[in-house]
Order: sequence, then C-alpha cells, then structure tokens
Amino acid sequence: MRRFEILGGWVSTVPEPEMKLLLARHSVHHGWHAELLNGCLPSTKDHDPERSTAAPTAGLVEVLTRVEGETGTLERLVAGYQVLGPAVIAAYDRFVDGMNPASDAAARRVLHVVMREQVDQVTEGLAAIETLAAGGSGIADAVAIARDRLSGMFAEVGGVGS
Repeated sequence: MRRFEILGGWVSTVPEPEMKLLLARHSVHHGWHAELLNGCLPSTKDHDPERSTAAPTAGLVEVLTRVEGETGTLERLVAGYQVLGPAVIAAYDRFVDGMNPASDAAARRVLHVVMREQVDQVTEGLAAIETLAAGGSGIADAVAIARDRLSGMFAEVGGVGS
C-alpha cells in the first residue's frame, strides 16, 4: 500500500507526461496488489492485521519517507524500479519459498500474480530510466549515483524484508 501512495503522490509533480502515466498506472496496480494481499490475511480474533502489515522496522518507514521526498524524476524512477522494486520482489520470493504449498496454496497463487506483475513493472521502469538516460551526457553517471545512494539507504536498515 505504501508503494501505491508513494508512486501516486509523485504523479502530479513529475513533468514528463509519459512518466506520469507510468507512475499512475503502476500506483493503481500496487493498490490492487495491497487489496489482494490483504485478502490473504487470517481473519480471526487472534491475528492483528496491523501487526501483519506493518513495516518490519522503523528504519524502513523512515527510508520510505525519504524516498517519497525525492524530487527528480530520474531519482524517483531509480528508487522505484532499480532499488525498491527488485528488493520487494526478492522479499516476496523468499516469503513464498517459506510457505507451505498445501495449506498456503491460495496465498501463494496471489503472491505469484503480484510478483509477475511487479517484474513487468520493474522491466517497464528500467526501460523508462534508459529513455531518460539517453537524453544527455552524464545521466548514466547520475543513475549510478542515485542507485548507490538509495541502495545504501535501504541496506542501512536491513532492506525491505527484514
């Protein structure tokens, strides 16, 4: 849900029309993914949905807030598609690996749908970064600098799936 909020919040302030469309479309997908995943949560009095959906660390909450505050289109795309997207996909993959194929079959199916769509989004986002990077000299260096800075922020708090 947080990715829905972040990407959706960027839409109105990104100057490039094609990037607005990309972020808006992907934001809506993340909202739908959150709904699908929410449907997989146990609904008993012994399970607290807030606890199940909270960020694993306060540090991650802080990093996501910092990512949300990025102002350049390039930095935003790098954050969403080179750093955060692949990290979330990897975390989902580790989670699916730990699930019981028999008792968690429905949740596994949902996660596979979500992961497949997120891989498609990352692929599309990486292509958008390449399009921006083709626009001038030094942009490839800016991409690398942004990727290293943002990756470092996530690494400092243990990543997204701690």
